[in-house]
Amino acid sequence: MVPIDDYPVTWMIPRFRLPGILQPPTEARVGFESVWSEAINYDLEKLKGLGIKHFESVKFDVMAFVRMLAKIGHSLAVLRFGPNYFVPFLRHIILHEADETAYQYIGGVPDRRHDSDELHGLTIKQLLVAGRKLVAAEIRLFAHFDSPIHIVVVGEVRT
Repeated sequence: MVPIDDYPVTWMIPRFRLPGILQPPTEARVGFESVWSEAINYDLEKLKGLGIKHFESVKFDVMAFVRMLAKIGHSLAVLRFGPNYFVPFLRHIILHEADETAYQYIGGVPDRRHDSDELHGLTIKQLLVAGRKLVAAEIRLFAHFDSPIHIVVVGEVRT
């Protein structure tokens, strides 16, 4: 048994390419790009002293993470603008399962910093893309650890 104070924890957060709806159709490359990870309380020498030679992180369900981002983004938009302000894009993802088509609306910008010293950076904004006014959420979970930024295009503003 490893004492709780010595137990290592690994956080993993997927990095995504920009959502497809925000890219020119000729350049659209969407989806999973890489994994950001952070090991907390990892001291190999201390673990060896406890008889542990290595440890592995658990499996990570990327599509469950995508679905969670959809729920957070949609909730932020409803909180900020109300439920009738926009035509929602994410209902199927929220109510059912996410698949590869979710990357049309959910992605990220892993190399840009989010200006926040909060635990989680959450921003909702409107974007003008190809003549369409879109509602998008910028989500950075565990921002103070310099984790990746996720962009969730929630819907289109009603005219």
